[in-house]
Amino acid sequence: MSEQTGQHTDGTTQGDRRPVAVVTGASSGIGEASARQLAAAGFDVVCAARRTERIEALAAEIGGRAVTCDVTQVEDVERLAREAGDQVDVLFNNAGVLWAPRRSPRPTSSTGARCTRPTSSVPSR
Repeated sequence: MSEQTGQHTDGTTQGDRRPVAVVTGASSGIGEASARQLAAAGFDVVCAARRTERIEALAAEIGGRAVTCDVTQVEDVERLAREAGDQVDVLFNNAGVLWAPRRSPRPTSSTGARCTRPTSSVPSR
């Protein structure tokens, strides 16, 4: 354990749980690589993506948890939040989202609340 940070090399602190990292878009590319790095650093990684088979395989390999999640669907994001738990130490919001504001209305939740525009959205032409 480091005397300066009070953390073990695996990221845990004395008597505490492992820190939790949520990675969206974890089924491939940067998201998958980030999930692997976070797991190697001692995080409890919650892998989230639309491609269930890929994130289940990744989660099994790294000792993490898999949550099928389309970040454009409020219900999926709510399920992801429940699975992640009360405290998330790192959120790596890597999921790609395409939202065309001129062609479709903003998504709404089951309660009718309007969802905010995803910060990772890419304008389409």
